[in-house]
Amino acid sequence: MIEEFANYDANPQYHDMFVHDGVADDIRSASRSLSSKRSLEIPDSLYEISLANPSVEQLQKLVNKFRTAGINLPCVYPYFSPHDETSFKTDVMKQILEIE
Repeated sequence: MIEEFANYDANPQYHDMFVHDGVADDIRSASRSLSSKRSLEIPDSLYEISLANPSVEQLQKLVNKFRTAGINLPCVYPYFSPHDETSFKTDVMKQILEIE
């Protein structure tokens, strides 16, 4: 999750968005802790915009938060490991589609 944020942050348009949203410093800090050998700490601010391995309830809460903010087509973008089985990926997608 942190690697993805750091990769996006390297793009000037995304970086500007992260600055506007007030999370650019948190991304930089989390990225530094990822590259060092110290304990990884993911700032709460990043969980406000992205979830890592959420429960169904956590995902529903975040989707509802976006809908309340006026986003009528929130996009759920799951990340999968290259080693994940197709059946696992399919099951996750089915579970996401069942959320109302």
